[in-house]
Amino acid sequence: AVSLLRGGVAGSAATAAAGDLAGQLPKFSIVLPCANEGVYAYKTAKGLWERTPADVLREIVIVDDGSDPPLKTLFSDEDEARFKVKWVRHEQFTGLINAKQKGGDAATGDILVFFDCHVKPEDSSTATSSLRT
Repeated sequence: AVSLLRGGVAGSAATAAAGDLAGQLPKFSIVLPCANEGVYAYKTAKGLWERTPADVLREIVIVDDGSDPPLKTLFSDEDEARFKVKWVRHEQFTGLINAKQKGGDAATGDILVFFDCHVKPEDSSTATSSLRT
C-alpha cells in the first residue's frame, strides 16, 4: 500500500499529520483501482471497512476500470452507505495508472491509501496502523 498526504507530503508523514491537526486524526480515503475483479472488489472493500477505525475512514473510492458487469452491481445501497463507497466508473478499460489517478482525484481524505482490489487485510493490519503507535 502507498499513502499520500494531501499537499504533496508523502508516505510515513502520517504520524506527523496527526499532530498537525491539533489533536484530531486525519481522515483517510482508501482507493481501490479494479478491473474485472468481481466479488474480490466487494470482499476487499468490506475487509478494509471492518479493519479501519470509523473515526478516520472518510471513504473507500472504488475505481471500476471497465468491468463487465459493472462492479456496482455487487453492492447493495446499504453496503455502499455502510462501507462509505464512492464510485468512479470507466466504461472501457483505461489501465492501472489512470485508474489510480482518477481515484486519487475523486478522493477527499487528508491521506490517500492505495490498495490492489484483491487484498484481504489481516486482523492486525489497517490503513491507519501508523497513527496508532
